[in-house]
Amino acid sequence: HARRADCLFAISEAVRDDVLERLPSANVKVILNGIKVDTIQQRQVQHYTGDRLFRIVQVARLDADKKGQDILIKAIAILKKEGINNIQVDFIGEGASRTELETLAVENNVVENVRFLGLRDRAYIYSHLKDYDLMCHPARYEGFGLVIAEAMAARVPVLVSDDGGPYELIQQGNYGFSFRMESAEDCAEKIKTIMQDYSSAIAKVEPAYQNTIQNFSINHMVKELLESYAKFI
Repeated sequence: HARRADCLFAISEAVRDDVLERLPSANVKVILNGIKVDTIQQRQVQHYTGDRLFRIVQVARLDADKKGQDILIKAIAILKKEGINNIQVDFIGEGASRTELETLAVENNVVENVRFLGLRDRAYIYSHLKDYDLMCHPARYEGFGLVIAEAMAARVPVLVSDDGGPYELIQQGNYGFSFRMESAEDCAEKIKTIMQDYSSAIAKVEPAYQNTIQNFSINHMVKELLESYAKFI
């Protein structure tokens, strides 16, 4: 069906590249996904001193092969072995990998550091992202990463894999942090670095927020879609 289209819309450069590998002659335009920026509550705490739990969140379907929750669990286990115990990860979402991930948490002795909160609606997510010190999205494949844009809108620092849509969203490190794809060791190292130098993480928050307003609002997305459709009417 894609071959019949005058134009295909891709939600990121990564998706456009993937489409062009399959359909080299396709006319593909990138229009980034939009989020309700104004409805996302913003984080007010601008410091972390190590005197409390360091709270990490991931919002995604529990599909470890794609979303990489196992990488984050292993990273937490590495940090715990290094003596970093004041850390907690909340996984928001449901999926076929839940039992596997719960077992992995037991095997790696991080049950007390990992919570599975199940499905939550957008209203819950938009009002609770601000409660976290870091959004970590260790996906093995992600075309865009809506939750990354949402976290940046909440003024929460982000850590993502160094490939795909999320890496594109943080402009290869300008608006967030990255670790080597698939590497629990590097993920752990980056989390530790962020914890120890949180001021550097906070320094990226305001530029990331401004970029989100400019490029990831629903108004911006709709404007680009309408202008593009008008060319074919």
